[in-house]
Amino acid sequence: MRKRLYNFGQFGRFGSGGGSAPSTTTAIQGNVSVVFDSAVTTGNYIDGPAYIVVPTGTITATSKTPAQTTVSTKIVNGTQKNPVVEAKQGYDERDANFWDASRNVTFPMSVTAGDILVMPIYNSYVLSTDGIVSEWASFHIVASEPAANSMSPAAIGWTGRTSNTPYVIDTATWLAALGSDYDTSAHTDAPTYAEIMSRLDFYNPIMGQHQSYNWYQVFSPADSGGSNSSLQNFGLNYSATFSAAGAALRSTEYTDSEKTAILKRLVSIGVQIYDTMKGEGTAFGKDGGHWGFYIVPVALALELTGRSASLATLVADLSGNYEQMFRFDAARVTAMSPHSLAANPYVSRIRTLSAVATNNIEMDDFALEPYWYHVTGLNMVRNGGSAGTAVVNSMASEHTAGGGFEVVIDAQPSPAFVDTESAVFEAPYTHAVGDVDWALNGWGVSYSPSATATYRDQSKGSLELLTLYMLDVFPDDADIWRDYIIQANTVNSPTATLDWPSHHGTFYPFTGGALNWATEWWSDYSTDILPANDPAVTIQGVGGTTSYSSSHTYSSSSKVGSVALPATFPAGKWVVMVSIDEPKTITSVTIDGVAATLKASHLGSVDNSYCYEADITGGVSDDIVVATSGSVSTLCVAAWLVENASYVGNVGVDVAFGNPTVATLDMNTTATDALMCLATYADTAGAPTWAGLVETSGNDDMGARRMVSADLTGATGGTPEAFELSVASNNAGINALNVLYG
Repeated sequence: MRKRLYNFGQFGRFGSGGGSAPSTTTAIQGNVSVVFDSAVTTGNYIDGPAYIVVPTGTITATSKTPAQTTVSTKIVNGTQKNPVVEAKQGYDERDANFWDASRNVTFPMSVTAGDILVMPIYNSYVLSTDGIVSEWASFHIVASEPAANSMSPAAIGWTGRTSNTPYVIDTATWLAALGSDYDTSAHTDAPTYAEIMSRLDFYNPIMGQHQSYNWYQVFSPADSGGSNSSLQNFGLNYSATFSAAGAALRSTEYTDSEKTAILKRLVSIGVQIYDTMKGEGTAFGKDGGHWGFYIVPVALALELTGRSASLATLVADLSGNYEQMFRFDAARVTAMSPHSLAANPYVSRIRTLSAVATNNIEMDDFALEPYWYHVTGLNMVRNGGSAGTAVVNSMASEHTAGGGFEVVIDAQPSPAFVDTESAVFEAPYTHAVGDVDWALNGWGVSYSPSATATYRDQSKGSLELLTLYMLDVFPDDADIWRDYIIQANTVNSPTATLDWPSHHGTFYPFTGGALNWATEWWSDYSTDILPANDPAVTIQGVGGTTSYSSSHTYSSSSKVGSVALPATFPAGKWVVMVSIDEPKTITSVTIDGVAATLKASHLGSVDNSYCYEADITGGVSDDIVVATSGSVSTLCVAAWLVENASYVGNVGVDVAFGNPTVATLDMNTTATDALMCLATYADTAGAPTWAGLVETSGNDDMGARRMVSADLTGATGGTPEAFELSVASNNAGINALNVLYG
């Protein structure tokens, strides 16, 4: 059989060579080679790993170069056969944290199709976060030769793995479909292609094997994270490298061939991370600057390997620092009130002042209270009694759990704080449902809204976020992370006195200096790249009920009408519009267990219409309960989920019978407003006609009453803009309520 030999250079870069031998085969990746005792076909996947074709039976891997050896009596250059997800390794005995001699295999050894040999070349760094491995190689025994443009499957296996199928990657077609590049010729901090590849051009199969910072920093190829100082394999530096590499794919400063090489490396890294972790069901934790680096390479891997549907749950699947961000719901807003509960955020717990010396105030803390959260920039508010508020200028001493701590305030209020009274810390703004924020471990006891909360400034996601949108691979469930990054990068946000740090990462060339390319991208193109934070309305249910008493419950099991309510209500702002036959009235509306607030009403001669709003957490009662002043003949309901918008105003009309009957609902709108309407009319025939309201959400016939609801976003604007409902037949008195959110 014909044998093909490929030599990929020092770091598994792309290149080729040729040759043959009568009875043995040498497979090569980078500076690693393995000799087999049979003449078989071999080659290399486009990301470097070697494949060896063994259609049937077994062959023997007789030796490898460089050979396993020892350094100071410790085994290095070890090999593992079919490694799996676990906190054990047989590669390098110098790392005693994970070394397990039973995982180390030696040559010669028999191999068959499906086997994978993984091995490194050691680096002289000893237990260093700069990496103790110079390069990695994997050798895949396959039953048949892979197709052209195949990328290697994950080298690290998982429980229940049944195949090692490679991926056929079409980089040229995908890159061509991206469209015009962004002009970055004026960017003085754009890294060169050589600088990007000096840390990207490594084959790295091990990031998905074990989720420990002692693992990925030590066993990733030396300096592949990239920095000109210490912690070169630190997650924050990987984030800067991967995001810069991804942004380069849409920059005018790089050639097509350079972009192809960059893309192949990013996809390879993503495959090695995602497939192993998803296969085993493992996830990254939340911590400082460690676990916020995977999203760009993994998103590209899913897109280029035909698994873009998995982008919908990428953050939920792999977690990491992308889940440090959270959105406030009603329960979390309530938890920020002064309390003495162990389960609520410590920042809002009631504390006893133990020593007051002018502006230096000591106070107690609590057992298990984390030492690393800060209250600088927050208000210190007297709890009960006389009013009194001061601003915390600094923390004079960090506390140890249960040992108390000291703060320095800007000035004493009147009356001044004194020993033994109590106080709490509060943000200089009011938390509201829908707000986003960050905490080291996500929402929980350690949360503090302080701009100096420890590790808040380690979330350097600006260029990652722009890259995901530029490449059209933004994960659906990364929306809270996105919203937080945008807010943090907004000047004087959340307030001028409590301005969160911007989240622009820094790229450090090995030659020295610091490149702030993320800042340049954000300044020049964030508005063009990121989606507008426009209002959006999504219909949740439309329909009605005839002849019932003073209360009625709507849910998915009691179908509303043309649009059934969901079985589980999504969290967010719900707007429910209700119409009832006059002269009865609506006395209350409850949505998912939350008492809704009346925002608008229109009482007419035909019907009475109302608009209610509630912020819900979802999944509580999953129903809408409408209470009325008495039994009614007809009740009509329409419900929407409204995002990025607040109530602005309304127009209500009541039109007597006509032929045709026309209701005019003109309102002043802007191009990004959200408009919703509920109309009822006494008619038994004839479909309604809208003018202006272009998206009809429901149209239900209830005998003596018919109803129609509609919503519109992205109106063209006007002063006023015309919206009109007409019914052609001659028995159609109309009651309609138009509400505007913007």
